[in-house]
Amino acid sequence: SSRVLWTLAVTQLKLFKEKMNTRRLYFHDVFRILSDRSPDSLIGEKEFKSALNDNLQMNFEDDEAMLLTRMFFPNSRKRLSLPEFKVLLDSSSSWALSYNQ
Repeated sequence: SSRVLWTLAVTQLKLFKEKMNTRRLYFHDVFRILSDRSPDSLIGEKEFKSALNDNLQMNFEDDEAMLLTRMFFPNSRKRLSLPEFKVLLDSSSSWALSYNQ
């Protein structure tokens, strides 16, 4: 059900934020590396999912990574700069609640 998926997504977001709080500088480095390789200096779903497991070693299952990715990259927002991503990450607890509605 969608409620179960939403609960799982919020749980994954919490884990992601905890890891980012302890490794914020490393995360910024990973984001910069990924965006430097991109022609528009932004990251999208593909880069984010790759970074979750390859660079950040979050070890999410494919469906868990997809749920978290969709929270940051819904259909209306395909690519983000580092400052935009940081705003979403810092405000994600309230943003996640409004995203569900």
